Amino acid sequence: MELRLPANLAGGKVGLNSGMVQLQTVATALIPEMQVRAFPSGTLSRPAKDGQEDHNTMAMASARNLRANQTRLDTVLAVQYIMSAQGVDLVVRGIDDDAADPRLGTGTQRIHAVIRGAIAELQDDRNLTPDLEKMVRMVNGQSGGALLQAVRGPSGQDAA
Repeated sequence: MELRLPANLAGGKVGLNSGMVQLQTVATALIPEMQVRAFPSGTLSRPAKDGQEDHNTMAMASARNLRANQTRLDTVLAVQYIMSAQGVDLVVRGIDDDAADPRLGTGTQRIHAVIRGAIAELQDDRNLTPDLEKMVRMVNGQSGGALLQAVRGPSGQDAA
């Protein structure tokens, strides 16, 4: 089934609204940064004393890179959640494609409800920075565990 979603998931009139292009740009820019920081720091270590000792294990650099990538990943996931919710809203609202409204799975319904309880659907362009910051806090658990609970479901187990 082909869904003709508007360019950049614009909720308002396409051409007047840029949609979620700025959010997508943020996530796209973070991925190469994560790839660079994923390079094993230990390969940069230099042996000393005729190769018998390694005084620079790079363990702290590896830990810092891991933490930085976790922060970046939270942002990338937040962008994906926001854009996914927007896509669901556009499809459910209808795209004039004469197709029946899709039926969301229970897990998807739960996650969508949590996101929309905190972040409104994008109609006309607005500053999306507050939405992204809020979604990042939801992803990393700083705003409570509603998103994780929605993902895990009522039994507390990860959704299949």
